[in-house]
Amino acid sequence: MDERSVTLLQKYFVISVYVILLASGIGLLIAYVMGIKSIETSLLILCLFGIFIVLGLGTVVVKRL
Repeated sequence: MDERSVTLLQKYFVISVYVILLASGIGLLIAYVMGIKSIETSLLILCLFGIFIVLGLGTVVVKRL
């Protein structure tokens, strides 16, 4: 790995963290406005698993560039 690969990975992770935080915040605000007071933990685990898969695939793609 050279400096370009490290820089690409850093940029990818910074952007993905901000996107995940923004999307989570918007999703929670929408759920609050809709009146949802309880969320099943299995749904949260499934969403978190999906986020990890997307981040992992993105890391593989960025690492190969």
